[in-house]
Amino acid sequence: MNKCVVKAQQCAAHCLVAFQEGDTTRADCTRKVNEMRPICSAFSYQLAGNSPYVKALSEVCRQACEDCEKKCRVHEDKHMECKECAEACAQVIAAIESLSA
Repeated sequence: MNKCVVKAQQCAAHCLVAFQEGDTTRADCTRKVNEMRPICSAFSYQLAGNSPYVKALSEVCRQACEDCEKKCRVHEDKHMECKECAEACAQVIAAIESLSA
């Protein structure tokens, strides 16, 4: 989970530089990254503490990661940060699915 948060921070920082240069083509991507990041961080924290909220948070985290991955995949061919964020989201989704199995 923490890798996803780190990759999201890198993706958002990369997009911010693009915004400063006038390129807003990744605005939707950045919005989903910024929505996913605190959710994934909270889920990671609760998971580490074996919280009773893990099951409920896992569904929200999975959905946020799916949405983020979808938006980042649009830019993965041109931007390594988007690709790495999408791949980290995919790993979180797979981990959550394995918890449910």
